Amino acid sequence: MTQEKRARVYAAFTVAAVTLLFVLIAVLVYQITQIAGLGNYRNQLKEDIKTKYEEIQNAENDLEYYQSEEWLKDSAFELGFIPGDN
Repeated sequence: MTQEKRARVYAAFTVAAVTLLFVLIAVLVYQITQIAGLGNYRNQLKEDIKTKYEEIQNAENDLEYYQSEEWLKDSAFELGFIPGDN
């Protein structure tokens, strides 16, 4: 009887070890895919930040143009104002 019990204990231990190993491998695979996904997400965020900086720069250039006298003259010509005629 003791050998039968010992065989059952070894079998149970083996099943538990294999199950634990399977779970650990599954968690490891999940973590690796999450890390890879985060890397792609980080790269996308970097591209978005670069795009936003370019948009800010373009907006600053537009602001400088709208504050310039050149824009004032262009707008006056578009509205039909001709300098020197009253």
